[in-house]
Amino acid sequence: MMDFFYQLPTIVHVIKTSVTEHAKDLIAVGGDYSVDVLHVSHTGICLLASFNIGLPITALAWSNKSVSPSSRADWSIECAYLNLLNPLLTVAQARSSRQRPKALPLEQGN
Repeated sequence: MMDFFYQLPTIVHVIKTSVTEHAKDLIAVGGDYSVDVLHVSHTGICLLASFNIGLPITALAWSNKSVSPSSRADWSIECAYLNLLNPLLTVAQARSSRQRPKALPLEQGN
């Protein structure tokens, strides 16, 4: 078994691993100003997405809609988060096998 390290640019406030069948290798990390989504494989850790929130993250939750790149070429991630000033908000990003990766607009909702 190998140990992997990933240097985040801020203090980590919360870490949440996905437990859905098709996204078990994804980790969401809430820091001082962002939510970072990491993809963990047998060869290492890579940053899959980073969402600038602007406030410290206090809680994270994974959506059941999330699918890891190791499960499907058309992967998608969706996380809900809380911070000190806002109610529950969501962030999402997807990749179509026919398109280059790009961030989806920030979704805000209850």
